[in-house]
Formats: sequence, structure tokens, C-alpha cells
Amino acid sequence: MVFRAGKPAIIKAVVERIHISEWVESMLAKGDVKCIVDTRLQGDFESSSVWRAVEVAMASVSDKSNKRPHMTDVVTELKECLAMELARKHNKSCRTMTMNLAPESSSLA
Repeated sequence: MVFRAGKPAIIKAVVERIHISEWVESMLAKGDVKCIVDTRLQGDFESSSVWRAVEVAMASVSDKSNKRPHMTDVVTELKECLAMELARKHNKSCRTMTMNLAPESSSLA
């Protein structure tokens, strides 16, 4: 999962400086997970896997250590997100191949 490339840890706004975790939190509050994802993916991702990855990331930056997930939990969650993406890409390529291999309908008229 690739998140917004080139985003600095502190975003300089006109009025104040915003930490990237605060910016992400504000985007999540709006329900806008797509603007968090690297634009180079051009929308080619599974939203549910992005939501899970972002939730893990946000939990990992909690101020309270007892609220942060253990590293093994982080790794497990991220592996599941990756598996969802790989399965989606595999299914997408299989559908494309199936569509390309279907016999063309030809008219005998």
C-alpha cells in the first residue's frame, strides 16, 4: 500500500502547521480515503484494504501506548491488506484474460 508520496510529516498551511496524522484524520472524518492514497495508483486499489491499512497506521500513532497495536498485529493486518490487493489484481487479470479468450461472435449474413 502506497500512501501519498512526497507528503511531509508537517504540512505547512496558511494559518498553522498540521502534522500528517492530523491531516489523515481530517480526511478520514470526511470519509475521503482516496485522497490519502498515492495518486500514482490512479484509483487502482481496493478501498477496504486501504481503510484497514489506514486504521492500523492511525492506531499506531496513538498518544497512549496501550492503544497502539503490537507490531505482530500490525504485520498481520498489513499482510491481509496486501493479500486482498493481490487477490483483486489476480481476479482482475483473470477476468481480462477470460474476456479476451471468449470467441468473437461473427455474423454469417
